Amino acid sequence: MQYRRTHTSKYRQGILSPKEVEPYLNKVQAEEWSHSQVHRVQVDCKGPFPNLNPYWNRLCCLGRLSMLADPEVQNQVRELQDELYFRSVRLLLSPGAEGDYYLEDKAVSFLRETGLQPLFVADFGSFAGEKGYLRWLQELLRHLVFRFGIREFHLEALFDTAFTGKEREDYRDFLQSLRAVFRSLGVNGVLYGPGLHLTADGANLARCMGARPGLDYYTIRCAPVGIVRAAEVQVRSIPEADYLLHQYRLGQEIIKRNGVSCGLLITGWETSLGTRNPLNDSSWLAAKIVKTALRGYGVLPSLPLECPLDLLDESVNRRKILYGRRGMITLDGLRKPSFYALRFLKHLDTFCLYHDEHLIVTMSGDGYFQIVLQNSSPLSHQYYIHKSEETTANPAPLSASLFEEKQPWQMRLCLAGVQNGKWLMKTRRVNESVGNVFSAWLYLNYEENTFLGRDEMEVLRAKSLPDIQGGTLTSRSGMLDVPITLEPNEIRHIHLIPQKII
Repeated sequence: MQYRRTHTSKYRQGILSPKEVEPYLNKVQAEEWSHSQVHRVQVDCKGPFPNLNPYWNRLCCLGRLSMLADPEVQNQVRELQDELYFRSVRLLLSPGAEGDYYLEDKAVSFLRETGLQPLFVADFGSFAGEKGYLRWLQELLRHLVFRFGIREFHLEALFDTAFTGKEREDYRDFLQSLRAVFRSLGVNGVLYGPGLHLTADGANLARCMGARPGLDYYTIRCAPVGIVRAAEVQVRSIPEADYLLHQYRLGQEIIKRNGVSCGLLITGWETSLGTRNPLNDSSWLAAKIVKTALRGYGVLPSLPLECPLDLLDESVNRRKILYGRRGMITLDGLRKPSFYALRFLKHLDTFCLYHDEHLIVTMSGDGYFQIVLQNSSPLSHQYYIHKSEETTANPAPLSASLFEEKQPWQMRLCLAGVQNGKWLMKTRRVNESVGNVFSAWLYLNYEENTFLGRDEMEVLRAKSLPDIQGGTLTSRSGMLDVPITLEPNEIRHIHLIPQKII
C-alpha cells in the first residue's frame, strides 16, 4: 500500500512481486530508525493512586479436563499456579465412556487440591450432533455433585460459528436443557457463551443474542482472523496491535445495543502466528504478551492464552523440546520467555501510578517501585513474504529482517516526589540473547534429543533464567531519573528500593 501510494504513475492491478516492493520498504524503515528519539515519561509519585487491577491472571485455559489427570501436566500447572496465581481455569468436557469418570475424578481432585476454580466448557458446536451427548454431560455433572459435593457450576456453552439458519434456536434449546439439568441436581448453574470469534461487524454475536439464549455472561475468543461464513475466514483489517481491544469493544457495543445487562468475558486470545511457529519459542511472544496486557489495562476483563503449556498440544511430535508450540513451558519443563512475561506482571505492586503501551509503574505502601517494560517489534513485510516456508522442521536463529524495528528503544523515566538519597535498583530482563531457552538450544547445536542428558538440561534451565543486574541511583530535589535502553523484543522488570539509613 505504501509503495502504490508513492508510485501512482506506475499503478497497475494485480500482485506486486517482493523484488518491486522490498527496496522501497527497506528505505522507509531506515529513515524511520534514523529519526528515533528518547522516550520521556515523568510520573508524580505523591498520589493518591488507584489499586492495581491485574486482569491477566483471571483465567487460564488448560484444554480437556481429562488431560489434567496426567501427572506431568499437574506438575506444570502447579508451577504456573505457584508463580503466577491464576484465579480460575477453563476446561473442556469431552465425551468419554458413559459411567467411567476415572480421569475426571483425578482432575477435579487436583483442582480442589490447588484451589483452582473451574470454568467447564461444553462444546455444543462440536458435540451437539452426537447421540447421547447431553445425557453423558448430565451424568458427569451428577457424578461430580455426589462425588465432590459441588454446589455451583460455571459452564461455557461453546458454539464458535457464524450462527446462521436454525443454529441459534438449537443453541437456545441446549442452554434451556442445561438449566433443567442444574435444577434436577439442585445446584446453581452460571452459564457463559457462546465463545465466538466475531465477524467483522459482530453480526454472529447479534444473531445469537437475537435468540435470547438466557446466558449469564457472554464470551468471545479473539484472533486476527474472523469468520465470514460458517466455514470461511478472513484476515482482519484492524492492525494486529489493536485487534483485541477492537473486538472486545465491538462485543460490548452489540450487547448494549440489544439492551442486555450481562457482562462480556474474553476466554481465549491468539496471535497471527498459528499453533506452530519458532516465534512462539522466542522473546517476540513475551514482548507481545506484555504489550497486549498494557494496551488493554483498565479495559479488558481477562487475557487467557489459548494454550499455556506445550504438553496440552496434542497435535505435534512430542519428542522435540522446542518445536514452535504456543506454550509458556516446554515439554520438559523449561520456561520460555513468554512465561516471564506473566511472571514480571505478577510481581507488580499495590498501586498503579502510570501506564502506556511501553511500561507500567507501580508502587507499594512502603514507597518501593516495581516497573515492567516492553519493546515489542511488529513483524515486517519479510515475515509475511516468507511465512509460508517451513520454518519449524530445523529451528534456526531468527533473522532481524523478520521485524520492523532493529534498533534499541531508549527512554528516561523520571519519578517526581520521592525521598532524596540512594536507591537500589534490581533489573531482570529477557530478550533474544538472555533468558531465552530457544537461543540456548540453538547454541547447543543438537538437531535431535539423542545427546541430551542431565548436564544439557541443567545448561538449558540456567540459560532460560532472566538476566539479573543490580545498581544504585541517586535522587535529588525529589526527582529520581531512571535511564533505560531496551533491545528489540525485550521485556524488563525493574525493582527500585530506597536505601535505608541505619
